[in-house]
Formats: sequence, structure tokens, C-alpha cells
Amino acid sequence: MNNRRQIFNIDDKKYELLSIGDGLGKLTSQRLAILRQVDTDNCVVITTQELTQLTHSGSETNTILDNRLHLYKQRFIGRTDVYAHRYYNKKMGKYAYSPVVPFENGRPLLDHWIPLTDEDIRQHLTGKKFLGFYPMFADNTTKYLVLDVDGHHDGDKWQEITHSIQKVCQKNQIPFLTELSQSGHGCHLWIFFKTQLAAADARRLGDAILKETMAINPNLSFTAFDRMFPSQDLISDKRIGNLIAGPLQGERRKAGNSVFIDHSFKPLPDQWQALSEIALLDPNQLDALISNLSSKNDFRLFDDQKAQTDLLTEPLKINQLITIIRSNSLFFNKSELTDHQINQLKWFASFKNPIFYEKQRHRMPMFNVPRIISLFDETNEFLALPRGLEEEITGLIPHINWIDKTVTGQPIHAKFNGTLRSEQQSALQELLDHQIGVLAARTGFGKTVIAAALISKIGVSTLILVHDKGLAKQWIERLNQFLEIKDNPFIKELTPTGRQRHKNVIGRYFGTTHNRSGIIDVATIQSFKDDAASKEILDQYGLVISDEVHHDAAFTFEQIVKKLSCKYLYGLSATPYRRDGQDPIISMRFGPIRYQTAPIDEKTLNQVNRVVIPRFTSLGVTSLEIANNDINRNYEAIINDPTRNQSIIQDITDNLSQGRHVLVLTRRVEHVHRLAEILNNQQSVFLLYGEQKDRENTRAIDQVNKLDGPYVLIATGKYAGEGLDIASIDTLILAMPHSWKGNSVQYLGRAQRDLSKKSEIRVYDYIDMFVPMLAKMYRKRQKTYKELHYTITDDAHSQQSGIKFFDGHYQQNILKSLASAQQLRIITNKLEPFLQTEVLKDVPQDTKINILTNKVTAEEKQQFNRKSITYSLYDRNLPNCLIVNNQQMWLSSDLGFSRNSGITIRINQPELIKQFVGMLMNTIDHLSES
Repeated sequence: MNNRRQIFNIDDKKYELLSIGDGLGKLTSQRLAILRQVDTDNCVVITTQELTQLTHSGSETNTILDNRLHLYKQRFIGRTDVYAHRYYNKKMGKYAYSPVVPFENGRPLLDHWIPLTDEDIRQHLTGKKFLGFYPMFADNTTKYLVLDVDGHHDGDKWQEITHSIQKVCQKNQIPFLTELSQSGHGCHLWIFFKTQLAAADARRLGDAILKETMAINPNLSFTAFDRMFPSQDLISDKRIGNLIAGPLQGERRKAGNSVFIDHSFKPLPDQWQALSEIALLDPNQLDALISNLSSKNDFRLFDDQKAQTDLLTEPLKINQLITIIRSNSLFFNKSELTDHQINQLKWFASFKNPIFYEKQRHRMPMFNVPRIISLFDETNEFLALPRGLEEEITGLIPHINWIDKTVTGQPIHAKFNGTLRSEQQSALQELLDHQIGVLAARTGFGKTVIAAALISKIGVSTLILVHDKGLAKQWIERLNQFLEIKDNPFIKELTPTGRQRHKNVIGRYFGTTHNRSGIIDVATIQSFKDDAASKEILDQYGLVISDEVHHDAAFTFEQIVKKLSCKYLYGLSATPYRRDGQDPIISMRFGPIRYQTAPIDEKTLNQVNRVVIPRFTSLGVTSLEIANNDINRNYEAIINDPTRNQSIIQDITDNLSQGRHVLVLTRRVEHVHRLAEILNNQQSVFLLYGEQKDRENTRAIDQVNKLDGPYVLIATGKYAGEGLDIASIDTLILAMPHSWKGNSVQYLGRAQRDLSKKSEIRVYDYIDMFVPMLAKMYRKRQKTYKELHYTITDDAHSQQSGIKFFDGHYQQNILKSLASAQQLRIITNKLEPFLQTEVLKDVPQDTKINILTNKVTAEEKQQFNRKSITYSLYDRNLPNCLIVNNQQMWLSSDLGFSRNSGITIRINQPELIKQFVGMLMNTIDHLSES
């Protein structure tokens, strides 16, 4: 090549060669060509080596380009049936990626993907498109692992963090390439595998690398664990997982981004050579590699350490003297700790997010769901850990210089006027023995009276935190009942007219009433904000008690709790656990459970009979479509089922006629009104729900508490399921299903007060057995019933005759019922082995068999032909059902009756079965017509 005027065609554009010269600095060894785009003033610089490669003769150029395209696909392309492109999202006001899909009538077909082509990749490499690729194959494997270091998350430390990860990889002989991100403010570290391997295994390697990196660089945040690609272990059949932006994007390369770089963050001289020569990691080496990496760090999460008092003393011991400031958090001066010790403490204040693993188990999208939740805070000088970890920290560090900067509050003089039972006295003493902790006490144990005694004993300005105004008013009433306060309000305020504002000794800080006394105040946590003004108020109390403390793990509430600098901090709850599994937040913020009662007062077991009466409904018997409903549509179906509602009304009226006190709990306000309308304004019917005015709810509770005779209270579980203080309730009707144990415990707790005046607690549970989702929910409730010593009884006096309930262990009973089968109908999504190898084998030879299912294999078709079995295909969800001779029906929560462990019901009600079979035959006829 010479330096005369020459024209080159590059990326469909013409360039004129201006000059050739030697590079400087990092490019000393390179010869550079300066080009100008024809008819413009745009100049570019390119190495002569790359210019030569781009301007070879036609056939040679095509060969080079084909080889590069093949290499690119080999390294980066996972699935080819789908890919993503970048577009400008007007609603979001920014660029975003989404799968490329076809359009029909101007609308995207979101469940149809357009396959990736070589031309798409070429346009990405030349800068005409921005493409994203999906690392996970449909079989949950991958051929690379990418660790993302993001300047948006890691700030100005991203280059330092990149070097740390590189160092770990080099030390452990893990081959990698580092790509400068498209923004130029972050990196992707690519690790390629010789063969595809399970995404879960690739992610295990990523975890091990990141943990080892944390050991040498505490600036690596826990969000790094959420920024690996692949982003999950498993995806469902209809999901594609998270995408990663394709490297070497042509437009970004012009700015020096989206390229592979050296240790100095400079582009490698030959991108394609680097990509070609990178070593591929052998999956057979993975276990040994992960084991070696894991042995080098000893980080443990909070939830890995339960039941250990000397956490981390083995393998870690911080032997040097450490100063810890006790305030709203435990503050460590980072200069006194090694990087490794800082990371140990960070891990200790973190736990696995159960929601992440639940979603992963169900192969659901993981976007914006952190894998690890961390409760530490950090500045350049200090590491702050939650106060609830103090005892574990003391076991970890033998030499601590404590500096106490907690708020002691003002002394108060409050005399306790109540009397504590022996067990209540034990609970009080456990709390007094510690300055922080949780009381986990069953409903009716007397948490409020214990709190009053605690306030009296400690004798400092007190704040009671609750989560709704109704509970706040209950607290004020009880504290006035049990405490005699001798102080005058500490807080002096003037009215707008300049007069002294009247204050009660127990102040209020909720709703529109902000009238604190400073002695004892009751507040809703929602009344505070994450700001300096709220902090100033919170710092006026030496004792803070949070009722129903399990709510405080919610993010917005936790932001308030973490501001509390009070010397004494306690939480109260009947259910110190959460539906989302984030229970560790409770103990990290409030300390461990200091006293926990038995779920039931054992002294009452022989005095009070606890009975659950299951009501099996026919909801869904007239349509298979209900099996495909989501939970909200099922709630709508429940509200609008007249037969089901009438059964509830019958139970209400029967119990009222027996002089009982009934609480009906549902999940929808519409259902509250529907049931009330059917009762047709009978006397002693009261309604409770959140949307009703406070004064109406208060009046309803007051009226019920004054009644001597029977009543029915129809309420939403959200409003009345927790904290409702009506002691006379002895009958509970669960009009809508739920599954979470915490709800069950709270709902059942409404009937646990004043047990000395009750001989029987009665629970009616409505079970929608024809709806698989709702049937499964009952099994979880059933487990809680057993734990709380409730007996599940057959109800021989109602519509439940002819129904037999099995808690697993049903398969042998099914096989016995088939001995005289002349006709058998099988309805299920999938023909599991039990149906294939036992049911179809054991039925008499001349039994007429019909199957309704989602899919039939070629082998199954042959089997059906041999046995003259007819079948129909249905592409929606189906209940798991067997019908014998149109006289007996089996329904199970187990798919295809396979596990022999799920809830299963045998129904001997010919009229109900006839109705179901009629619906079934209509469905099959419709399928045949279509």
C-alpha cells in the first residue's frame, strides 16, 4: 500500500486516503492511516492492518467477513429463534430493548418472535442496528458467563472493580475478555465455555468469582449478583430470559466503546484475533474451580447463621480492638477493619431474597428482583449494621469499645394498674432483661397489658407505633385503662389564636390529629417520613414499641425504623414472619425473639373445643374455563356464585339461631355488601371494611361489644383479620380462600379472646374443590389448623354428605374403586405414570374409557388404539379428575394423581356428578365440532 491518493470502500462508504504515519504512546507499534470520507470533512483514523483487511479483493474479503461472522455467532449467539433490538420508547423517554416480533394490523404479535439472521448481525456490526442476544437456550443451558460492572451502580469505582475481577480470574486461570460497555462507563467480563452447560452451573461460577472479588475489594456491591448473564437458573417454555447487548456494535466502536480492551482500558489492537484466540473454559473443570474459589472465602449470610451465638468465630475472628457506636445503627469505623472483615460484616447484614428464588422456581421473570437483600449502610468513613445484630456481633468480636449514643428520652412517672398472669410476667421480664427484642405472643395473650407494664418499669418517654388508626385508638384506650400517669405533657403548643393547646397525657399522632404529649404518644408509622423533621420527632423518645412488627419489614416502614435511636426498642407480633419470607429484616432491626408463647394456651385445650367444618362448594362444576382463571377472576366468580353465597347465608342464620357470635371474613368489599343484601337487613348484622368511614367502623365495633345476644359481623380480612378487638367472637366463616399461614393465624386469633367464656370455637371453611388453584390453597390452611389443635370434622347434617376427604394416600382407594368400573372418564393436563401404568392397567378389560387431556404422544395413541380408548384434546388448564360409572368422582390437587400426597376428594353425589359430566360432554362435543 502506498500513500498516493486512493479511494477505499468501507461499510458502503467511500474514503480518501490522506496520509500514513506511526502511532504514539500505546500505538507506538502501529502504523496508522488517516482517511477522509469523500465529499465531507469527516476524518477517521484506522490501523493499516485493519485497513488492509477491510480492502482485500472481493473473494478474499468475503472469506474474511464470513469467518468473522461465523466466529461472532460461535461466541455470542445463544438462541437464534429470537433476538432483541434497541428502539426509542416514547413513554419511558429513553432507548430500550425488546424482542423483534412481527406486526399484524399495525399491532405487535408479542408471542411470536422473528428469528435472527446473518444479515441482522452484519447490520449490528456495521452500526445500522443495535441488537441484544439471549444467553439461555431453551434447555436452560448457556455457552458463556458475563459479569457486568456498571458505572451507574458502582460509581467512579467501576474501573477499580473491573481490575479486581480480572485479578481473581487471572489468579484462578479463568480465561476472559473484557468489553468496554456501549456507554463507555462500565465493563462486561466474558467467560466462554467449550460446550454448553447448565446456566445454574455458570452462575455458580459467577457467584464464586464475585465472592472472591469482594474479599479483595469491598467496593463491589451486592447488586453485582443481580447483573450476571444468564440472569437466572431456569426459564419456562414460553420465556426467553434476560438479554445482553451484543458487543462490537459498529456505531459504538467509532467512539471506542463496545470493544474488547486491555488492562489500561484501551481497545485491543485486533478485536477479531482476540476473540479467536481466547481460551474456552472446560465445563469438566468447573466443580474443582468453584470449590477452589469457595475455599478462599468464608462469607456467610445472616440466614445461614441461625442458632449460632458465636457467629463467624469460625472461620473469622476479629481480634483487634474495635470501636462500635450504638445509635440508630451499629457504626464501625472502617479504618479499624481489613477489607476482608468489612465484607464479612456486610454479608452478615444480608440475606437471600425468598421472592427471587420463588420466582426462579416457577421460572418467572426476574427483572428488578434482587437476589440478596442487604441492610447495611456505608459511607467513606463508617459501615453501619442494623441494631438487632448486636448480640451476634458481640460473639464475633471479643474486644469492643462501645460508645452509646442512643436516646434515653425524658423520665416519666407511669403507675401500672393491671395484674399480670404468671406467663405474662415471664414475658415482661425477658423484655426487661434486654434493651431490644421481639415478643411473639398469640392473639389474646395480652401484648398490650405487657407493654403497659413495660412502659411503667422503664419509665422514659415512649412512642407506640402501629399501622392503622383503629389499632391506634385501641392502644390509647388500653393505656388509659392500665396506666396512671402523673406527669404533665412535656410538649407545649399554642392554638392559632394564641391559647395553650389542650393535650392529653397520652398523645395522638395519626390521621389529621398531630397532638403529641411527649410522655406517651401513639402514632401510625405512616405519619412519619424519611426526612429530618420526622427524625427530630423520633429522637424525643427513649422507648419505642412497634405493634404488629411484621409490617415493619416493608421497605417504606423499614426506612422509618432504621432512624430510631431510642435506647429501648421492642416489637410485638402474633405472627413474626412474612408472606414474602423477609422475616430476617424483623430480627435485624428489632433483635431476636425474646419470648414466644405456644400457639395455643394449652390450659384451654380440654376446656374449649376447636372445630373446622369444611364446606365443599360446586364452584366451577358448570365450566372448565374457571380452571384457567387468575386469582382475581376466581374472586369475582366466588362473589357471583348464588349457590355458594346461599350456603354461607345458611351457615350464618343457623349459627345466629344457636345464639353464636359470627365473624364472616372475605377479601372483597363487594362480597361484604352482597352477603349483607342477601341477609336482607336482619337485626344484629354489622359491616367492617377499610373504605367505610372510620366513625362507622368504630360505631359497629362499639355496638357489637355492647351486645349480649347473637350477631354477625361481615368484614374484609384486611381490615378485621388483624387487631380486631371483639372478645365475644366464637364462630368464624371463611367466605373466600387464602393460603398464607400468617393470615390463618391472624384470622383464627379473632376467636381466641375470653376463652374462659367459650366452650367451642367453630370455623366454617369454604373449599372450591373444582378449581385446582383454590383447592391447593386449602391444603395450606389445613396444615395451620392442625398446628393450632383444630379438629377437621365431617358435616353429616348438610350438603356435604357423600364426600370423603383424603390428605394424600389415596391411590390404593382409587384402584379399589375401579374393580367394578364399566365406564371411566379421565380428565387431566397430563397422563402421569400412575394413570398410565396402574389405572389403565387395572380397569376391567371391557371398561369404556374416555380421556380429556392437553397432549397425547404417538406411543399413547398406540396404547389407546389397542384398548379402544377414546380421547379429546383441550388446550387449556384442566382439573385432575376421575369419574367412575358416572356415580363416583375423584378430584385431586396432584397433577395426574401422580404424587399420592395432595388433597384429594371422593364424591358420591350422583346429581352433582351428572351436572359435571353434562358440562364435560358439551365441552367434548364442542371440541369435536371445532
